[in-house]
Amino acid sequence: VSLSYIRHLKRNLKAAGEISENLNGNSENNINQEEAILIEGNNKNEKISISPSAFYFAKSDGNYLQVYYEQNGEQRQDMIRLTLSNLISVFDKYDFIMQCHRAYVVNTKKIKGVDGNAQGLRLKLENVNSEVLVSRNYVSKIRDLA
Repeated sequence: VSLSYIRHLKRNLKAAGEISENLNGNSENNINQEEAILIEGNNKNEKISISPSAFYFAKSDGNYLQVYYEQNGEQRQDMIRLTLSNLISVFDKYDFIMQCHRAYVVNTKKIKGVDGNAQGLRLKLENVNSEVLVSRNYVSKIRDLA
């Protein structure tokens, strides 16, 4: 168990270092402001109108999503009754918004760094204190960004 832990730790630290180095080298995070997109929840009164460039990430908890975004220069987070797959379909035409875990969708233009440990990779985003998890299935997609 200890050898497996060390092997995973080394592999993920190496991957995190490579991705972070490439992200820092490609500092062109300029996103054109797009029209606001309306995200409608399953309940009638649940609506969030945001620009895709203002979206940070969303975390799924069953049929609910915690959506983190920027509005009028300040961070906001709203809970909405919507599945992750429905949110992905809303942002389908924006290739910089992608799923990185079974419970997370992230705006890849907001990634400022990547950290790794034996459990996997964690994304650090601009102006957000939370970390976004990356599952093993999505590590190669995150690596391709760099």
